[in-house]
Amino acid sequence: MKMKVKVLFDVNVPRPLRDELPRHTVKTMQELGWDQMADKEVLMTRAAQEGFQVFVTKDKNIKHQVNLDKSKVILYEMPVPGSETRRSFEYLKSQMPKLREFLYELEFERRYERQQQIDEREQTTAQGASTHKKQVENQNAPEREREHELDWELEP
Repeated sequence: MKMKVKVLFDVNVPRPLRDELPRHTVKTMQELGWDQMADKEVLMTRAAQEGFQVFVTKDKNIKHQVNLDKSKVILYEMPVPGSETRRSFEYLKSQMPKLREFLYELEFERRYERQQQIDEREQTTAQGASTHKKQVENQNAPEREREHELDWELEP
């Protein structure tokens, strides 16, 4: 089962890099009309509400603008290369395997957590069924005892 990760690219991440993540759902802030959103805390909250799991940025200061402990969206900082734009894009493109690996690990963690939740639910359901069976047996115990007493009374 393949689980796509929903990824949001910051305005500073070149749009063509999304082609490097074909297995995932990638949106840009420009596409969503969020490119003028200055408050990064509000941005991260909105991203979480929209179901994004990872925010990809080159902004090294964002971690100081957002409470990452409370954020449901994971911040992924792209490495910042030299100042040359062309070289910058090529460098960022060369770093995409690291982002793909990160997303793969995230998928693996999510699958593991989901399987644990399923296992816990099944265990709880099984325990509940066992408890219910015992409750029914306990409720029926007086009836069975009375039936047994009647059997003794009927015997000559």
